[in-house]
Amino acid sequence: MISIAASLFFISCVNSVEENPLNIFEEIPAVTTDTGTSAQTIHYATFQGTFNFEGAVPSEVLQLNQNELAQNEGARTAMPELPTGWKYYVEASAPGHSTKTYDFTVGVSSQNGKFTVNGNSYLLKDLEYTKDGITWTVELGIKKGDTKIMSDSNPFTLSEEVPVYVHDFLLKPVSGGTGTVKLEMKVPSKVKNVTANLSGLTCSAPDSDGKVTVTG
Repeated sequence: MISIAASLFFISCVNSVEENPLNIFEEIPAVTTDTGTSAQTIHYATFQGTFNFEGAVPSEVLQLNQNELAQNEGARTAMPELPTGWKYYVEASAPGHSTKTYDFTVGVSSQNGKFTVNGNSYLLKDLEYTKDGITWTVELGIKKGDTKIMSDSNPFTLSEEVPVYVHDFLLKPVSGGTGTVKLEMKVPSKVKNVTANLSGLTCSAPDSDGKVTVTG
């Protein structure tokens, strides 16, 4: 009881200094079910934390934020904003439980009350847990249309000992998929021809300033 109270106090202190604190202690009625051997009281936990990018960032996202920085000199964005039409999503799955899937489209649809995003902070509500514990695998990421672009996932065991989780996701490019490349570089004036060793890429001839464009 002492350790739980200390954990809740620590989380409360962290939330109090956030610019936009999110309440993770919403009271939700418990539900009692019969597992066949003994009654299990189901409680509901909430996940809260931040998410950031790691690795290559989609060019459309980079371009959007470069334009914003140009319009607002000195501005810095820890988490790039998504273009209109892109989606934030979350999926939570656990053996014997229905998978919970929520998403919303930036600039188009409103956020679901069980999954919300504010800047680079997220809030996910209503994941069941019992005294014996339930292990949920939570995946958070971004989509373009219905295609997953970047994501991160982790398993969490929710129980009476750990009823609340604060976790930060690090979104990485998903493996596989296709895309396009456009790269500009400058070569010395003595270089008259540039070729790419990777199939599918082409290089323009150097212009008068030595600029070469690689596309594919």
